[in-house]
Amino acid sequence: MQGSAEMIVSALDEAAGGKPAPSTKRVAVKLELLDLASLKAKLGPRWKRSERTIHMLVESCIRRACTHQDRWGRSADDQYLLFLNNTSEAAGKEFCDAVLEDLTIKLFGTGDVDERPNFSVDLLSLGPDALFGGASARLQAIANARSLYSLRSNEAKNTHAMAKAREEAKTKTTREEPTIIGIEDIEALVHLADKDTRSWQNEESAGRGAGTLPVKKSGFEMDAVVMPHKNTGVGYAFSYTPVWDRTKKALLCYRINFSIRMPQGAPVDSASPDFMAQLDRSTIKAIDMLRMKRALGSLMKSHRRGTKYLVSVPVSAQSCSTRWGVPTVFEQLTGFPKDLGKLVILDVMDADRPEYRPAIGEITTMAARHGRQSLLRVGPSYDGGLLIGAAARPVGIGIDITDHETDERELMKFLDRMAEEVTGKDAATFIWGADSTSAAMMAIAAGVTFVGGSAVAPDVPDPAGVSMLGLSDIFA
Repeated sequence: MQGSAEMIVSALDEAAGGKPAPSTKRVAVKLELLDLASLKAKLGPRWKRSERTIHMLVESCIRRACTHQDRWGRSADDQYLLFLNNTSEAAGKEFCDAVLEDLTIKLFGTGDVDERPNFSVDLLSLGPDALFGGASARLQAIANARSLYSLRSNEAKNTHAMAKAREEAKTKTTREEPTIIGIEDIEALVHLADKDTRSWQNEESAGRGAGTLPVKKSGFEMDAVVMPHKNTGVGYAFSYTPVWDRTKKALLCYRINFSIRMPQGAPVDSASPDFMAQLDRSTIKAIDMLRMKRALGSLMKSHRRGTKYLVSVPVSAQSCSTRWGVPTVFEQLTGFPKDLGKLVILDVMDADRPEYRPAIGEITTMAARHGRQSLLRVGPSYDGGLLIGAAARPVGIGIDITDHETDERELMKFLDRMAEEVTGKDAATFIWGADSTSAAMMAIAAGVTFVGGSAVAPDVPDPAGVSMLGLSDIFA
Protein backbone atom coordinates (compact mmCIF):
# COMPACT_ATOMS: atom_id res chain seq x y z
CA MET A 1 0.00 0.00 0.00
CA GLN A 2 1.39 3.36 -1.03
CA GLY A 3 1.00 6.59 0.87
CA SER A 4 -1.50 8.29 -1.45
CA ALA A 5 -5.03 8.92 -0.22
CA GLU A 6 -6.54 6.86 -3.03
CA MET A 7 -4.39 3.82 -2.33
CA ILE A 8 -5.00 4.00 1.44
CA VAL A 9 -8.78 4.15 1.20
CA SER A 10 -8.73 1.46 -1.50
CA ALA A 11 -6.84 -0.80 0.90
CA LEU A 12 -9.41 -0.08 3.60
CA ASP A 13 -12.22 -1.10 1.23
CA GLU A 14 -10.39 -4.31 0.28
CA ALA A 15 -9.92 -5.26 3.93
CA ALA A 16 -13.58 -4.48 4.62
CA GLY A 17 -14.67 -6.73 1.76
CA GLY A 18 -16.47 -3.95 -0.10
CA LYS A 19 -18.66 -1.07 0.99
CA PRO A 20 -20.27 -1.70 4.40
CA ALA A 21 -23.67 -0.49 5.57
CA PRO A 22 -23.77 3.21 6.61
CA SER A 23 -24.16 2.27 10.28
CA THR A 24 -21.10 -0.02 10.26
CA LYS A 25 -18.02 0.76 12.31
CA ARG A 26 -14.61 -0.69 11.60
CA VAL A 27 -11.37 -0.86 13.54
CA ALA A 28 -7.88 -0.14 12.25
CA VAL A 29 -4.44 -0.04 13.82
CA LYS A 30 -2.01 2.85 13.64
CA LEU A 31 1.63 2.08 14.40
CA GLU A 32 3.74 5.21 14.82
CA LEU A 33 7.46 5.63 15.38
CA LEU A 34 8.02 8.40 17.94
CA ASP A 35 10.66 11.13 18.19
CA LEU A 36 12.36 10.25 14.91
CA ALA A 37 13.65 13.81 14.51
CA SER A 38 15.69 13.62 17.72
CA LEU A 39 16.96 10.16 16.78
CA LYS A 40 18.04 11.42 13.34
CA ALA A 41 19.91 14.32 14.98
CA LYS A 42 21.61 11.97 17.43
CA LEU A 43 22.73 9.41 14.85
CA GLY A 44 23.76 11.88 12.15
CA PRO A 45 25.19 10.08 9.10
CA ARG A 46 24.46 6.71 10.73
CA TRP A 47 20.73 7.39 10.43
CA LYS A 48 20.34 5.98 6.90
CA ARG A 49 21.61 2.57 7.95
CA SER A 50 19.51 2.58 11.13
CA GLU A 51 16.40 3.73 9.24
CA ARG A 52 16.49 0.73 6.90
CA THR A 53 16.99 -1.68 9.78
CA ILE A 54 14.18 -0.13 11.84
CA HIS A 55 11.61 -0.20 9.04
CA MET A 56 12.61 -3.73 8.03
CA LEU A 57 11.99 -4.91 11.61
CA VAL A 58 8.66 -3.06 11.85
CA GLU A 59 7.43 -4.48 8.55
CA SER A 60 8.57 -7.97 9.52
CA CYS A 61 6.42 -7.76 12.69
CA ILE A 62 3.43 -6.49 10.71
CA ARG A 63 3.72 -9.31 8.14
CA ARG A 64 3.89 -11.84 10.95
CA ALA A 65 0.75 -10.45 12.63
CA CYS A 66 -1.46 -9.79 9.59
CA THR A 67 -3.45 -12.35 7.62
CA HIS A 68 -3.63 -12.45 3.82
CA GLN A 69 -7.00 -10.64 4.02
CA ASP A 70 -5.63 -7.68 6.00
CA ARG A 71 -4.16 -4.65 4.27
CA TRP A 72 -1.36 -2.46 5.56
CA GLY A 73 1.24 0.03 4.43
CA ARG A 74 3.46 2.95 5.28
CA SER A 75 1.32 6.06 5.19
CA ALA A 76 4.09 8.49 6.29
CA ASP A 77 7.80 8.41 7.15
CA ASP A 78 7.01 7.52 10.75
CA GLN A 79 3.59 5.86 10.50
CA TYR A 80 1.95 2.62 9.34
CA LEU A 81 -1.78 1.95 8.95
CA LEU A 82 -3.18 -1.56 9.25
CA PHE A 83 -6.72 -2.36 8.14
CA LEU A 84 -7.88 -5.64 9.70
CA ASN A 85 -10.43 -7.82 7.97
CA ASN A 86 -13.67 -8.36 9.91
CA THR A 87 -12.06 -7.76 13.32
CA SER A 88 -13.89 -6.97 16.56
CA GLU A 89 -12.70 -4.44 19.12
CA ALA A 90 -11.65 -7.23 21.51
CA ALA A 91 -9.68 -9.03 18.79
CA GLY A 92 -8.16 -5.71 17.75
CA LYS A 93 -6.84 -5.15 21.29
CA GLU A 94 -5.26 -8.60 21.31
CA PHE A 95 -3.69 -7.81 17.94
CA CYS A 96 -2.19 -4.57 19.34
CA ASP A 97 -0.81 -6.40 22.39
CA ALA A 98 0.87 -8.99 20.14
CA VAL A 99 2.41 -6.35 17.86
CA LEU A 100 3.69 -4.36 20.85
CA GLU A 101 5.36 -7.41 22.39
CA ASP A 102 6.89 -8.64 19.14
CA LEU A 103 8.20 -5.24 18.10
CA THR A 104 9.50 -4.43 21.59
CA ILE A 105 11.63 -7.56 21.54
CA LYS A 106 12.82 -6.96 17.97
CA LEU A 107 13.71 -3.29 18.49
CA PHE A 108 14.99 -3.38 22.06
CA GLY A 109 16.00 -6.96 22.63
CA THR A 110 19.33 -6.85 20.82
CA GLY A 111 20.61 -3.30 21.13
CA ASP A 112 20.83 -0.08 23.07
CA VAL A 113 17.38 1.38 23.77
CA ASP A 114 18.65 4.92 23.29
CA GLU A 115 19.49 4.19 19.66
CA ARG A 116 16.08 2.76 18.74
CA PRO A 117 12.85 4.75 18.44
CA ASN A 118 9.98 4.40 20.85
CA PHE A 119 6.68 3.63 19.17
CA SER A 120 2.97 3.66 19.74
CA VAL A 121 0.23 1.20 18.74
CA ASP A 122 -3.33 2.56 18.61
CA LEU A 123 -6.58 0.77 17.87
CA LEU A 124 -8.73 3.21 15.91
CA SER A 125 -12.50 3.34 15.58
CA LEU A 126 -13.48 4.14 12.00
CA GLY A 127 -16.92 5.63 11.55
CA PRO A 128 -18.91 6.54 8.41
CA ASP A 129 -16.65 9.54 7.64
CA ALA A 130 -13.72 7.18 7.15
CA LEU A 131 -15.74 4.59 5.21
CA PHE A 132 -17.64 6.80 2.75
CA GLY A 133 -16.93 9.87 0.65
CA GLY A 134 -13.96 11.22 -1.26
CA ALA A 135 -10.45 9.86 -0.74
CA SER A 136 -9.01 13.03 0.83
CA ALA A 137 -11.90 13.44 3.25
CA ARG A 138 -11.75 9.78 4.24
CA LEU A 139 -8.00 9.98 4.82
CA GLN A 140 -8.53 13.00 7.07
CA ALA A 141 -11.20 11.09 8.99
CA ILE A 142 -8.78 8.19 9.49
CA ALA A 143 -6.15 10.62 10.79
CA ASN A 144 -8.69 12.07 13.26
CA ALA A 145 -10.17 8.72 14.28
CA ARG A 146 -10.76 8.12 17.99
CA SER A 147 -8.36 5.76 19.72
CA LEU A 148 -10.09 2.86 21.47
CA TYR A 149 -6.91 1.37 22.90
CA SER A 150 -3.44 2.91 23.07
CA LEU A 151 -0.05 1.39 23.89
CA ARG A 152 3.31 3.13 24.17
CA SER A 153 6.66 1.35 24.17
CA ASN A 154 8.13 3.87 26.62
CA GLU A 155 5.35 3.77 29.21
CA ALA A 156 5.95 2.30 32.68
CA LYS A 157 3.61 -0.63 32.07
CA ASN A 158 5.84 -1.78 29.20
CA THR A 159 9.19 -1.44 30.95
CA HIS A 160 9.02 -4.99 32.31
CA ALA A 161 8.74 -6.50 28.83
CA MET A 162 11.58 -4.30 27.56
CA ALA A 163 13.82 -5.15 30.53
CA LYS A 164 13.11 -8.85 30.07
CA ALA A 165 13.97 -8.68 26.37
CA ARG A 166 17.28 -6.91 27.09
CA GLU A 167 18.22 -9.42 29.81
CA GLU A 168 17.49 -12.34 27.48
CA ALA A 169 19.69 -10.74 24.84
CA LYS A 170 22.58 -10.34 27.31
CA THR A 171 22.46 -13.98 28.40
CA LYS A 172 22.48 -15.36 24.87
CA THR A 173 25.85 -16.69 23.77
CA THR A 174 27.09 -16.08 20.25
CA ARG A 175 25.77 -18.85 18.07
CA GLU A 176 27.98 -20.58 15.55
CA GLU A 177 25.11 -22.19 13.68
CA PRO A 178 22.75 -20.13 11.48
CA THR A 179 19.66 -18.63 13.06
CA ILE A 180 16.35 -20.03 11.83
CA ILE A 181 14.87 -17.12 9.93
CA GLY A 182 11.20 -16.54 9.29
CA ILE A 183 10.07 -16.43 5.67
CA GLU A 184 8.70 -12.91 6.23
CA ASP A 185 12.14 -11.68 7.35
CA ILE A 186 13.81 -13.28 4.34
CA GLU A 187 11.32 -11.74 1.91
CA ALA A 188 11.79 -8.31 3.52
CA LEU A 189 15.58 -8.53 3.25
CA VAL A 190 15.49 -9.75 -0.36
CA HIS A 191 13.16 -6.86 -1.23
CA LEU A 192 15.54 -4.36 0.41
CA ALA A 193 18.59 -5.93 -1.24
CA ASP A 194 16.89 -5.72 -4.64
CA LYS A 195 15.93 -2.09 -4.03
CA ASP A 196 19.48 -1.23 -2.92
CA THR A 197 20.94 -3.03 -5.95
CA ARG A 198 18.75 -0.99 -8.31
CA SER A 199 19.84 2.22 -6.55
CA TRP A 200 23.47 1.10 -6.74
CA GLN A 201 23.15 0.40 -10.48
CA ASN A 202 21.54 3.81 -11.04
CA GLU A 203 24.30 5.55 -9.10
CA GLU A 204 26.93 3.74 -11.16
CA SER A 205 25.21 4.78 -14.39
CA ALA A 206 24.85 8.38 -13.24
CA GLY A 207 28.53 8.56 -12.33
CA ARG A 208 29.68 7.26 -15.69
CA GLY A 209 29.81 10.66 -17.36
CA ALA A 210 31.72 12.23 -14.51
CA GLY A 211 34.61 9.82 -14.96
CA THR A 212 34.59 8.76 -11.31
CA LEU A 213 33.07 5.51 -10.17
CA PRO A 214 33.49 5.20 -6.39
CA VAL A 215 32.53 1.88 -4.87
CA LYS A 216 28.99 2.14 -3.46
CA LYS A 217 27.66 0.07 -0.59
CA SER A 218 24.20 -0.24 0.80
CA GLY A 219 23.44 0.44 4.43
CA PHE A 220 23.02 -3.28 5.02
CA GLU A 221 26.25 -4.34 3.42
CA MET A 222 29.31 -5.33 5.45
CA ASP A 223 32.86 -6.05 4.38
CA ALA A 224 33.34 -9.77 3.89
CA VAL A 225 36.32 -9.81 6.26
CA VAL A 226 34.14 -8.92 9.26
CA MET A 227 31.03 -10.91 8.36
CA PRO A 228 31.76 -14.02 10.46
CA HIS A 229 32.72 -12.09 13.59
CA LYS A 230 30.25 -9.26 14.18
CA ASN A 231 26.78 -10.75 13.98
CA THR A 232 25.08 -8.03 16.00
CA GLY A 233 22.75 -6.61 13.39
CA VAL A 234 20.18 -7.56 10.80
CA GLY A 235 21.02 -7.39 7.15
CA TYR A 236 22.59 -8.91 4.08
CA ALA A 237 25.95 -8.87 2.35
CA PHE A 238 27.27 -9.57 -1.12
CA SER A 239 30.75 -11.04 -1.41
CA TYR A 240 32.81 -12.87 -4.02
CA THR A 241 34.80 -16.10 -3.80
CA PRO A 242 37.90 -16.11 -6.06
CA VAL A 243 38.09 -19.30 -8.14
CA TRP A 244 41.30 -20.96 -9.37
CA ASP A 245 41.25 -21.87 -13.09
CA ARG A 246 43.62 -24.76 -13.83
CA THR A 247 43.77 -24.07 -17.58
CA LYS A 248 44.88 -20.47 -17.10
CA LYS A 249 46.76 -20.94 -13.80
CA ALA A 250 45.00 -17.86 -12.49
CA LEU A 251 42.27 -16.58 -10.21
CA LEU A 252 40.21 -15.91 -13.30
CA CYS A 253 36.69 -16.24 -11.94
CA TYR A 254 34.67 -14.93 -8.98
CA ARG A 255 31.60 -16.66 -7.59
CA ILE A 256 29.02 -14.20 -6.21
CA ASN A 257 27.59 -14.91 -2.73
CA PHE A 258 24.49 -13.43 -1.10
CA SER A 259 24.41 -13.94 2.68
CA ILE A 260 21.64 -13.09 5.14
CA ARG A 261 22.38 -12.18 8.74
CA MET A 262 19.94 -12.04 11.65
CA PRO A 263 20.60 -10.99 15.28
CA GLN A 264 22.78 -13.42 17.24
CA GLY A 265 23.21 -15.67 14.23
CA ALA A 266 26.07 -16.50 11.90
CA PRO A 267 25.68 -15.25 8.30
CA VAL A 268 23.65 -17.73 6.28
CA ASP A 269 24.63 -18.44 2.67
CA SER A 270 21.44 -18.12 0.64
CA ALA A 271 22.65 -20.91 -1.67
CA SER A 272 22.98 -23.51 1.11
CA PRO A 273 20.51 -26.44 0.94
CA ASP A 274 19.36 -26.02 4.56
CA PHE A 275 18.50 -22.38 3.94
CA MET A 276 16.78 -23.00 0.60
CA ALA A 277 14.64 -25.72 2.19
CA GLN A 278 12.87 -22.98 4.20
CA LEU A 279 11.86 -21.03 1.10
CA ASP A 280 9.02 -21.22 -1.36
CA ARG A 281 9.62 -21.17 -5.09
CA SER A 282 8.93 -17.46 -5.58
CA THR A 283 11.46 -16.46 -2.88
CA ILE A 284 14.14 -18.75 -4.33
CA LYS A 285 13.57 -17.19 -7.74
CA ALA A 286 13.72 -13.66 -6.29
CA ILE A 287 17.11 -14.44 -4.71
CA ASP A 288 18.41 -15.97 -7.96
CA MET A 289 17.33 -12.91 -9.95
CA LEU A 290 18.95 -10.66 -7.34
CA ARG A 291 22.30 -12.48 -7.55
CA MET A 292 22.23 -12.24 -11.34
CA LYS A 293 21.33 -8.54 -11.27
CA ARG A 294 24.16 -7.77 -8.86
CA ALA A 295 26.69 -9.87 -10.78
CA LEU A 296 25.85 -8.17 -14.09
CA GLY A 297 26.09 -4.75 -12.45
CA SER A 298 29.55 -5.59 -11.08
CA LEU A 299 30.68 -6.83 -14.50
CA MET A 300 29.54 -3.60 -16.14
CA LYS A 301 31.28 -1.50 -13.49
CA SER A 302 34.54 -3.43 -13.86
CA HIS A 303 34.35 -3.21 -17.65
CA ARG A 304 34.16 0.60 -17.45
CA ARG A 305 37.19 0.55 -15.15
CA GLY A 306 39.18 -1.53 -17.61
CA THR A 307 39.26 -4.84 -15.71
CA LYS A 308 37.83 -8.18 -16.74
CA TYR A 309 36.96 -11.45 -15.01
CA LEU A 310 34.52 -14.34 -15.21
CA VAL A 311 31.63 -14.41 -12.74
CA SER A 312 29.92 -17.58 -11.53
CA VAL A 313 26.30 -17.03 -10.47
CA PRO A 314 24.60 -19.69 -8.30
CA VAL A 315 20.99 -20.24 -9.41
CA SER A 316 18.37 -22.89 -8.82
CA ALA A 317 17.46 -24.97 -11.87
CA GLN A 318 13.84 -23.82 -11.49
CA SER A 319 14.96 -20.22 -12.24
CA CYS A 320 16.48 -21.32 -15.57
CA SER A 321 13.45 -22.79 -17.34
CA THR A 322 9.93 -21.62 -18.11
CA ARG A 323 8.75 -25.06 -16.95
CA TRP A 324 8.66 -23.53 -13.48
CA GLY A 325 7.28 -20.15 -14.49
CA VAL A 326 8.64 -16.81 -15.65
CA PRO A 327 10.76 -14.78 -15.48
CA THR A 328 13.98 -16.76 -15.83
CA VAL A 329 17.54 -15.56 -15.29
CA PHE A 330 18.07 -15.68 -19.05
CA GLU A 331 15.74 -12.74 -19.51
CA GLN A 332 18.28 -10.61 -17.64
CA LEU A 333 21.13 -11.99 -19.74
CA THR A 334 19.24 -11.38 -22.99
CA GLY A 335 19.30 -7.61 -22.45
CA PHE A 336 22.98 -7.58 -21.40
CA PRO A 337 25.81 -6.79 -23.91
CA LYS A 338 26.71 -10.06 -25.58
CA ASP A 339 30.49 -9.71 -25.16
CA LEU A 340 30.03 -9.19 -21.41
CA GLY A 341 27.41 -11.95 -21.23
CA LYS A 342 30.14 -14.37 -22.34
CA LEU A 343 31.85 -13.71 -19.01
CA VAL A 344 28.90 -15.22 -17.08
CA ILE A 345 29.01 -18.84 -15.86
CA LEU A 346 25.75 -20.30 -14.60
CA ASP A 347 26.24 -22.40 -11.43
CA VAL A 348 23.10 -24.58 -11.54
CA MET A 349 22.36 -25.96 -8.06
CA ASP A 350 20.79 -29.38 -7.39
CA ALA A 351 21.10 -30.21 -11.07
CA ASP A 352 20.92 -33.96 -10.38
CA ARG A 353 17.50 -33.83 -8.68
CA PRO A 354 15.02 -36.01 -10.62
CA GLU A 355 12.56 -33.17 -11.25
CA TYR A 356 15.30 -31.00 -12.83
CA ARG A 357 17.08 -33.60 -14.98
CA PRO A 358 14.63 -33.41 -17.92
CA ALA A 359 15.38 -29.67 -18.26
CA ILE A 360 19.21 -29.94 -18.24
CA GLY A 361 19.48 -29.98 -22.04
CA GLU A 362 17.41 -26.81 -22.33
CA ILE A 363 19.28 -25.08 -19.48
CA THR A 364 22.78 -25.84 -20.80
CA THR A 365 21.79 -24.70 -24.30
CA MET A 366 20.45 -21.38 -23.02
CA ALA A 367 23.50 -20.90 -20.78
CA ALA A 368 25.83 -21.36 -23.76
CA ARG A 369 23.71 -19.08 -25.96
CA HIS A 370 23.35 -16.15 -23.56
CA GLY A 371 26.35 -16.69 -21.27
CA ARG A 372 29.63 -18.57 -21.30
CA GLN A 373 28.70 -22.00 -20.00
CA SER A 374 26.91 -23.87 -17.22
CA LEU A 375 28.32 -25.69 -14.20
CA LEU A 376 26.01 -28.44 -12.96
CA ARG A 377 26.26 -28.73 -9.16
CA VAL A 378 25.38 -32.20 -7.87
CA GLY A 379 25.26 -34.03 -4.53
CA PRO A 380 27.89 -36.44 -3.15
CA SER A 381 25.66 -39.43 -3.96
CA TYR A 382 25.50 -38.48 -7.65
CA ASP A 383 25.62 -41.65 -9.76
CA GLY A 384 26.47 -40.15 -13.16
CA GLY A 385 24.67 -39.68 -16.46
CA LEU A 386 23.89 -35.98 -16.20
CA LEU A 387 26.25 -34.92 -19.00
CA ILE A 388 24.34 -37.12 -21.45
CA GLY A 389 21.40 -34.74 -21.20
CA ALA A 390 23.58 -31.62 -21.35
CA ALA A 391 23.29 -30.84 -25.04
CA ALA A 392 25.44 -27.71 -25.15
CA ARG A 393 29.17 -27.46 -24.58
CA PRO A 394 31.20 -26.35 -22.75
CA VAL A 395 29.63 -27.61 -19.56
CA GLY A 396 30.95 -28.51 -16.13
CA ILE A 397 30.04 -30.81 -13.27
CA GLY A 398 31.05 -30.66 -9.62
CA ILE A 399 30.17 -30.34 -5.94
CA ASP A 400 30.21 -27.84 -3.07
CA ILE A 401 31.93 -29.64 -0.19
CA THR A 402 30.40 -27.33 2.43
CA ASP A 403 26.89 -28.47 1.53
CA HIS A 404 27.59 -32.06 2.53
CA GLU A 405 29.37 -34.11 5.19
CA THR A 406 32.07 -35.34 2.84
CA ASP A 407 35.38 -36.53 4.29
CA GLU A 408 38.57 -36.55 2.23
CA ARG A 409 38.29 -40.25 1.38
CA GLU A 410 34.78 -39.75 -0.03
CA LEU A 411 35.96 -36.61 -1.81
CA MET A 412 38.72 -38.58 -3.53
CA LYS A 413 36.20 -41.19 -4.69
CA PHE A 414 33.96 -38.43 -6.04
CA LEU A 415 36.88 -36.79 -7.87
CA ASP A 416 37.67 -40.14 -9.50
CA ARG A 417 34.02 -40.54 -10.64
CA MET A 418 33.99 -37.00 -12.07
CA ALA A 419 37.28 -37.55 -13.93
CA GLU A 420 35.90 -40.74 -15.45
CA GLU A 421 32.66 -39.06 -16.53
CA VAL A 422 34.31 -36.09 -18.31
CA THR A 423 37.06 -38.11 -20.03
CA GLY A 424 36.76 -37.64 -23.78
CA LYS A 425 34.10 -34.97 -23.44
CA ASP A 426 34.30 -31.17 -23.75
CA ALA A 427 33.48 -30.83 -20.05
CA ALA A 428 35.02 -29.19 -17.00
CA THR A 429 34.97 -30.17 -13.33
CA PHE A 430 34.74 -27.94 -10.26
CA ILE A 431 34.99 -28.06 -6.48
CA TRP A 432 33.59 -25.34 -4.22
CA GLY A 433 34.19 -25.12 -0.47
CA ALA A 434 37.83 -26.22 -0.54
CA ASP A 435 38.45 -24.63 2.86
CA SER A 436 41.26 -26.94 3.98
CA THR A 437 44.67 -27.00 2.32
CA SER A 438 44.50 -30.78 1.87
CA ALA A 439 41.11 -30.59 0.09
CA ALA A 440 42.32 -27.80 -2.22
CA MET A 441 45.58 -29.60 -3.07
CA MET A 442 43.70 -32.87 -3.64
CA ALA A 443 41.32 -31.14 -6.08
CA ILE A 444 44.09 -29.38 -7.98
CA ALA A 445 46.25 -32.53 -8.10
CA ALA A 446 43.25 -34.46 -9.48
CA GLY A 447 43.05 -32.03 -12.40
CA VAL A 448 39.81 -30.26 -11.34
CA THR A 449 39.25 -27.30 -13.66
CA PHE A 450 37.79 -24.78 -11.18
CA VAL A 451 38.59 -24.78 -7.43
CA GLY A 452 37.24 -22.28 -4.90
CA GLY A 453 37.42 -22.04 -1.13
CA SER A 454 39.17 -20.21 1.69
CA ALA A 455 42.28 -22.41 1.28
CA VAL A 456 42.62 -21.11 -2.28
CA ALA A 457 41.74 -17.46 -1.60
CA PRO A 458 39.47 -15.75 0.97
CA ASP A 459 36.22 -14.06 0.00
CA VAL A 460 36.48 -10.44 -1.13
CA PRO A 461 33.82 -7.67 -1.12
CA ASP A 462 34.35 -6.85 -4.82
CA PRO A 463 36.10 -8.58 -7.74
CA ALA A 464 39.54 -7.20 -8.57
CA GLY A 465 40.03 -8.65 -12.03
CA VAL A 466 42.31 -11.49 -13.12
CA SER A 467 45.28 -12.48 -10.91
CA MET A 468 47.93 -14.70 -12.53
CA LEU A 469 49.21 -17.05 -9.81
CA GLY A 470 51.13 -20.25 -9.33
CA LEU A 471 50.41 -22.96 -6.77
CA SER A 472 53.05 -21.55 -4.44
CA ASP A 473 51.13 -18.24 -4.40
CA ILE A 474 47.87 -19.95 -3.48
CA PHE A 475 49.22 -22.04 -0.63
CA ALA A 476 51.76 -19.53 0.72
